[in-house]
Amino acid sequence: QVVRLGRHDVGKHLRQAITLNAGLAHPYYNLGRLAWERRQTEEAERLLRRSIELDANSSDAWNLLALVVESKGRYDEAMDCLHKALDIRPWDPLAHFNLGRHYLLKGRADLALPHLTRFTELSPEDPQTKEIEELIRNIQNGATTKPQP
Repeated sequence: QVVRLGRHDVGKHLRQAITLNAGLAHPYYNLGRLAWERRQTEEAERLLRRSIELDANSSDAWNLLALVVESKGRYDEAMDCLHKALDIRPWDPLAHFNLGRHYLLKGRADLALPHLTRFTELSPEDPQTKEIEELIRNIQNGATTKPQP
């Protein structure tokens, strides 16, 4: 029998897990993810930072924290988070994609290209791969484009 939980139930169970063992990073990460999905950026940042305090080697937490702080206009901090995610897991396609996007936003196509290329190598089946490959070709051919933040 499969048990289906609603988002409220998931959050409730994650908070119970924290009550039972506040030293586990994963419940904080997952609550941070739920807060991010609900556009509760302050709560998401607080929970993700707590998750990272408990497990600084979670590339997923660093990657999501990058998106949260980016949404608050803290672009340099977001890039630092993405570099930390890649230091932990250099094969993380999402971190490569996001870092490439950030470099493009800063007008640094030269630094974006390796990360965008790596994203396409790591995620050939991703629906965005074809679009990113076209973007790479355009950059290599001298086109100047800036992605949407």
